[in-house]
Formats: sequence, structure tokens, C-alpha cells
Amino acid sequence: MILVGSKDIGPTNYLIEYTKNLNEVYWIKTKKNKELIKDFNKINNYKKKNPKLILTGSCIGSGLDKKLIEFGKKKKIKTASFIEHWSLLRERFLLKKKKLLKPNYLFVIDDYVKNFYIKYLNFKSKNIFVVGSKYLEKLKKQKIKKKNKNFKNILFISQPHKKLQNKLYRLFHIKDYFGFSEYDVIQNIIENIDLNSLNLTIKLHPNERSNKFELLKKRKVKKIINISKTKIVEKYDLIIGMDSMLLLELHMMGAKVLSIRPNSKNLFYGNMLNIFPVVNKINNKDQLNEIYYKYKSKKVNFKKKEIKDIIRIL
Repeated sequence: MILVGSKDIGPTNYLIEYTKNLNEVYWIKTKKNKELIKDFNKINNYKKKNPKLILTGSCIGSGLDKKLIEFGKKKKIKTASFIEHWSLLRERFLLKKKKLLKPNYLFVIDDYVKNFYIKYLNFKSKNIFVVGSKYLEKLKKQKIKKKNKNFKNILFISQPHKKLQNKLYRLFHIKDYFGFSEYDVIQNIIENIDLNSLNLTIKLHPNERSNKFELLKKRKVKKIINISKTKIVEKYDLIIGMDSMLLLELHMMGAKVLSIRPNSKNLFYGNMLNIFPVVNKINNKDQLNEIYYKYKSKKVNFKKKEIKDIIRIL
């Protein structure tokens, strides 16, 4: 029996692609994942189970991922965590400022992440497997060609940076990790956009309240919460974000995306991969038009390694 669980949706999507071809997989059902894991065996209470292996994602602070690693250590069951991104790599396994909670094995997206964990968290190379992203490669196959070539509809992908920054300080005493907040970015957009000719919509993060950015109602800015990636690509001509993995996912599906990161202080995969425009800020009302009509993107490929043989050995 393989026990699988994660607190967040991002790692859940990633894990699903790698566990669908494994035998005896049991997902821990949560409020967030119940629709995503409907094709798997599901359980509510894992503490009475005795699996041979535990698979998790990674989360900041407490959550199901860390609880499963602790459960594995207590029961002497091997644990493996999947890392599908490049951000806050060390903090993913911190309980407190200096207390680490490490799984036995890691499945990571690329060599950069592998080398980070070897250098900074003292993982052994033999315990880290570079498996790429079957999830991102799957999205690339869904590439959508837009019929509309006019620049009219903009979507801003919001993230709770300010809230996460407070959490990072509270847990690990990390000050000003990002260098900016979502409020800085939306303010920059509002100041340099003609809302008479362009429609601006904000997609709220699942962890954000519906009344966030309430003051923008006066500026004719709409807000949405639930919308599929396909609908986003079809409906919006330019997607603006900060460092969300959703930007990369939409890029893989053929969307035009832009990252705005004023005074950024941390690593961003957009700079590292160099696949879509990344700017410090928008300087005038003509800049977005220029970015849209002169838009250039680069293809990116990730490994799609099957893990069945690795899992069997573990």
C-alpha cells in the first residue's frame, strides 16, 4: 500500500500524474482535493494504516505533508516528497527557524533543485530523483490557439504575498522575502492602464478572501475565484502575475503571460528559464501594448520520467 497526501492543490496535481500508474495507491481525502482524486482509492483516517511507502508534496509551515512525514518517522515507514517548483526550497522542510523535518527521499523537477538540496540540506544524491514534470508536459499537449488577436482583456493572477511574508517572519524570522506584495503590483498596473479601452479582471488565489481589493470596485475591475485554465487561455489576451506556478502552466498552454516583480529579492523561475517577459514594473500606458504585440516566448521541456521502477525499489 502507498499512502499519498498533500495540503496544497499544486503538489496534488503534480502527484496525481505520477501516481495514476502505480498499484495500491490510497489518497488521503481533503476538502481541497476531493474532486481531483475521484479516480483513486480514498481514505479519511490514515493513522490506523500501515503503508509500505508515503508520498507527499511540500508546504510552508504545518500541514498534511509534514504530518505524513512525522507519521512515517514514528512508524518507521519510508517517506518521499515531490518538489514541483523552485521557490522557498529550504523553508518547505522547516518546522521552526532551525528545525528541519526531512523525508527519506525527494522527487524533484530538475537538476537545480537537486543540487540545492544536496548543498543546503545535506541530502545524499542517491536519495534525490530528477523526474521533471509530467503535469506540465501534459498541459503543453493541451496548447490552445486563440482566435482573437486584439488586445482587450487582461487577467491579473493574485497571490497572498503579504500574508505569506507575515507567516515567514512568524515561523522563521525571514524579513522582506519577496521585496514586494500583490498590492504593489496591482497598484502599478492600475496606474499604467487605460481602463476605458482595456478590461482588467483579478483572479483571486484559493486562500484569498472574496472581498480582497474591494476598493477597486470603483475602478471597474472585476474579480473571479474559480475558472479553468482552458477558459483563462481562451478568454484573456494577456495574463499578468508575479511568481505563481499558474503563470508557467498557462504559458505551457499557449497563453501570453507577463511577470511583474518590483524590487524582487528572491529567485524566480521566470528569470531562470527565460521563457516569457519579466519586468520590474510597468512604466507607462503604452508598455503593455508593446509587450502584447511584440510578445516572444520560448519553449521549455521537462522530463517525463516514469517512477514505477524507483517506487518498487524504495
